[in-house]
Amino acid sequence: MHLGGFEADSMNRRCALLPISDPELRCKLFDSLVLPILSYASEVWGVDEKIGDAAELLHRQFLKHILGARDSTANVIVLAELGRYPLCFHWWQQILRYHNRINNLYDDERLIQCAFVEGMHDPAHLFWSHKGHSWLQGDSVGLSIEDDLDVSTVIGTAKNHYAQTWHQSSLSSVARYQPLQPEYVLAPYLSAVKGFKSRKLISRFRCGCHGLHVDTGRLLPLAQQVPRGQRHCVFCASGSAEDDHHFVFDCPAYYAIRNRFTNIFWSAAPTLSSFFIILHDPKVIARFLRECFEHPGGSTVWTYPLVL
Repeated sequence: MHLGGFEADSMNRRCALLPISDPELRCKLFDSLVLPILSYASEVWGVDEKIGDAAELLHRQFLKHILGARDSTANVIVLAELGRYPLCFHWWQQILRYHNRINNLYDDERLIQCAFVEGMHDPAHLFWSHKGHSWLQGDSVGLSIEDDLDVSTVIGTAKNHYAQTWHQSSLSSVARYQPLQPEYVLAPYLSAVKGFKSRKLISRFRCGCHGLHVDTGRLLPLAQQVPRGQRHCVFCASGSAEDDHHFVFDCPAYYAIRNRFTNIFWSAAPTLSSFFIILHDPKVIARFLRECFEHPGGSTVWTYPLVL
């Protein structure tokens, strides 16, 4: 994993020099330059989640870096924002391809094939091929490992299951985020907004690490924390919690700014999903957010979450 981390750092430095900031392109570079190193010999160890944790951690750190998100941002949110899947799906793909190669050995008396078949049916030894068999028979796939497998179909089925269930998390931040990402694909604004700083404004706001009081209040020591609904906005006298909706639609501190962006406030019953999705030019949203956060009578505390 050390070599993979070194390659990821080298890639990030090179992208900064060129410069390359497009998230989709950087993810493709990661898959071409870093993932092969992280996946070395994954045909055998890839079934063990504990062994893969270090590689997955590096993957998530990379994704948070290109989004500009804090380390504490929920991992499933970061993956969903970029339409990415955990690396284990790539490792399972390698494992199933290896299975097909073994299954197609010419001589069925070969030692490696015999060992594979024996291990697959021996739960007492928890051989890696037995774990592969168990994974295939799970809810997300529901297949047998006895015969040749259509690897692309199997992995596609598993990814579809993940894409349909990722939001079933106990984290309240995931429940608030899910309406903003109805489809498990790269969020469109990531390609439309070219400037990193402007793109980071939208990324952090969507991912919930925006620096409003409902966000910064949870970072306080436990003894100083108050319930989310009581983290009131200090820039108006409404007594409302300073959350995403209040900041964008309601807080009078930004009334003059909203008047300059009337084209993005057309709905009589506004929601954050209509604001970010049904929308508007994401570059206009980025300008609106930047003006609000730089407004002298508003939430200038946003300097904290801008620190990577």
